[in-house]
Amino acid sequence: MQATSRTPIADYDQKLDIIEHVNLGHTKALLAIAHVYINEQVENAQLVDLFEEGIILQCQIGDLIESHFVAFLTQDSLHHNVHNLAMHAMKKLGKLISQFWHFQLLKKQQVSRNMCRLFLKSDSPLAEQSPAGYAWRFILERFSNKPDSQHINTHLGRYYTLRNTEKSSPNLDYADIAVVDIFQHNDTAGSLWTQDLTVGEFVVANNEFYEQTDHLTTGRALLIADETSLPTVAKLLENWQNPIPPTVISITQDPADQTYLNENLFPAGSQLFRFEYSESADQILTFLQQHPEIEKVWGALENQQAKTIRHYLRNERQFKAENNRVKAYWIKNKP
Repeated sequence: MQATSRTPIADYDQKLDIIEHVNLGHTKALLAIAHVYINEQVENAQLVDLFEEGIILQCQIGDLIESHFVAFLTQDSLHHNVHNLAMHAMKKLGKLISQFWHFQLLKKQQVSRNMCRLFLKSDSPLAEQSPAGYAWRFILERFSNKPDSQHINTHLGRYYTLRNTEKSSPNLDYADIAVVDIFQHNDTAGSLWTQDLTVGEFVVANNEFYEQTDHLTTGRALLIADETSLPTVAKLLENWQNPIPPTVISITQDPADQTYLNENLFPAGSQLFRFEYSESADQILTFLQQHPEIEKVWGALENQQAKTIRHYLRNERQFKAENNRVKAYWIKNKP
């Protein structure tokens, strides 16, 4: 098969999922691909189509807009092929620079039956107002002393959301304590790591993630969260900028964890619906069918549930990608 062959993707929803995900959250990677494989003068790049053999990038240089085919470097799953192409371009441009954040555990606190709050002292200044959904990828290791970053095994890690930042002293000009909430469940790697952490130990993060919630400032918005994304929703509610109060669906496996979202967080006029995890996907679809007034959605939950909801909003409600931000925060049965 020649490199220029273009075999259509059989799963149309999968193709759109990848295109929307990349265009909304990985513009720097797209620009890197354009600079490496097309022209280093490209100012803007957008993923417009996918094939089994490669991608179509729409590139802009000044007033000139052209589409270009870029072949994959690997023959694996579609997700892997796109990711590998982006990582190769970023690496070639020297943009895959390792960064580490070091913290010392000051305190652990149970904020609901299965939600554990970590108070982590940072060795560098933190923003006093962190955006909703900001997360670090924590390495699932514990250290008795501050480790040398060059000798850290970064293979096993999990993203955990920053709930808030605090100052260890009112005289400081910056925040230096990260408040991170973690859902503990069964014997997963992250849960065991959190359970075993003791005060005084050091932990390290090696990547960061910014959630995209700017579409929620207007229109009738629905927030959907399970235990893994409730910290993001709590932050959104605290800093709600939309004159129209939100509707919130809170999904938990244990009813005792529904107390995580304190009533004081909600703007006046908000609506809260509590669902059990076992039936949540069907319940959410029924809810959406009964509420045609919903215009925008942000949600993060289990992978298959997120797909079901996202595809319904796209195919049945004709939601545009920028208003249909429902994503996976975890995969069922993954340790």
